[in-house]
Amino acid sequence: MFKRESSPFPTIIAMSSYLIVSRFTDWFMVLNLL
Repeated sequence: MFKRESSPFPTIIAMSSYLIVSRFTDWFMVLNLL
């Protein structure tokens, strides 16, 4: 059904997970400063 080379889903998942992790790290930095 889907080709591994043309499927953009893994990159989208990686980008979304990276953004979520970056937001969590930012929140932890703010909480540590408080």
